[in-house]
Amino acid sequence: MTTLVAALLRMSAPSRIAVEHFDEGVYASNVWCPDEDYSYPDRHLYAPPGLPRVIEEIHLLFQASDLSSIAPSLLAGILLVPLLGLLARDWLEEPAARAAVLLAVFSDVHILYSRTALTDVTWLTWLILALWALHRAILSGRPTLVVTAGLATAAGWWTKYTGWLPLAIAVTGIVAVPATGRRPHPGWTTWLKRLAAITAITAIAISPLFVLLQDTGGYTAVTDNHARYVVGLSGWFESAVSQANHMAAFESLLTVAGVALACCLSTTRPERFTWNAIRPRLLMTVAAAGLVAIASFPAMVLAAAFST
Repeated sequence: MTTLVAALLRMSAPSRIAVEHFDEGVYASNVWCPDEDYSYPDRHLYAPPGLPRVIEEIHLLFQASDLSSIAPSLLAGILLVPLLGLLARDWLEEPAARAAVLLAVFSDVHILYSRTALTDVTWLTWLILALWALHRAILSGRPTLVVTAGLATAAGWWTKYTGWLPLAIAVTGIVAVPATGRRPHPGWTTWLKRLAAITAITAIAISPLFVLLQDTGGYTAVTDNHARYVVGLSGWFESAVSQANHMAAFESLLTVAGVALACCLSTTRPERFTWNAIRPRLLMTVAAAGLVAIASFPAMVLAAAFST
């Protein structure tokens, strides 16, 4: 049901789905750049070729249009919901899974980005799949899960240059377990060996990207371009204010509804769910949802005061 609701929210008003952002045009313009080897000039500085190639193939199959350009993001945005449920259920059990799914379903930002031809939502879906597979593969060592984790990580890397993050998250998790005083099972070194196998599969699957980049300055050209956006601590506050303003502009009552439903439905176990059990928590739920709606205004006022 939640996946269906997610699909309806992301696919509603299809006439309003359009390629509007400059980066969207970069990713969706392969078929219009035959003189540039079917790639927008310097496209490699924006993102790896994964998503642009998928959009190109869809254009060739179904004709180029706004909807066909955004179809990969729409599909990825819908698939995120069940994948996030699997991940949260494995890590944090059922109540947390319900809360995470509901927050994702009604997230204004996720709905908006699912209706764009940008890399963010597609990569996020690969990230969730990779983390779910990494967790299970490291614990069980099953070959199918090891391969799935490696390929999902590589697919995310083909989509966005931050695709290596699942491996970094896995390393951090493995290192943190002994610090918690828990005894790893079947053993810390076994976990590291399984992670090494996943990393090797990822490296094999992503290596063609590094070969392709050699003709345009290598990965160094990409990192140098990304370095221009690093503002350091001196620019952190200004960037935070800008981000807060953007988030406030995106939010609507959908986010409030998501918070309210998450508060209600994550506080009881499925087999014990009754409306009578929820009623005592409604005041807290409404207060939490209202806080989300109104907190952005004083935050923006304070941010504007400090920035002037």
